[in-house]
Amino acid sequence: MISDAGPIVVFQQIFAMLEFRRSTQQAATAIRSTEEVVPPRSALERLPRVTMLNNDPLRRAALCKVYNFIHLSGIAAIMFGLPWKVPHGNHVAVIALQRVIESGHHSGDLSRARCIEVSFKRSVVVPCTLDVYAGTDRDLATLEISRNGKTYVEIALRPLP
Repeated sequence: MISDAGPIVVFQQIFAMLEFRRSTQQAATAIRSTEEVVPPRSALERLPRVTMLNNDPLRRAALCKVYNFIHLSGIAAIMFGLPWKVPHGNHVAVIALQRVIESGHHSGDLSRARCIEVSFKRSVVVPCTLDVYAGTDRDLATLEISRNGKTYVEIALRPLP
């Protein structure tokens, strides 16, 4: 939203809770996928890599006051079934969006209100270095965050209706 004082950020977050099921096929059909939105990696431009350090989740937690143990402790994350300490998903998405802005890749007017759809495919474990790929097609901007050729996060940005 734009006002006389400049841009005003409006934030809406919709959560989808993970559910353990016997069949991964059931889970795959139960969740709407962004696969039809994100083009293949070969059609995307590679941006500078993102490095996340072991203490980045703690720094973000101090900033946003969300102290979830899976982001702060590797042992707690393992107890909840994760491979190790993971950064907050929004933290990973924001860092990727920052790379897009820094690279000048965006071809649209980012001052317009946008709907951001984020799909988490795998847990990002810190420390790590992530590849960021970006592409645009008319009003749709897409991002893919990957590591070792595996997709971890997909992001689609659309103008609000």
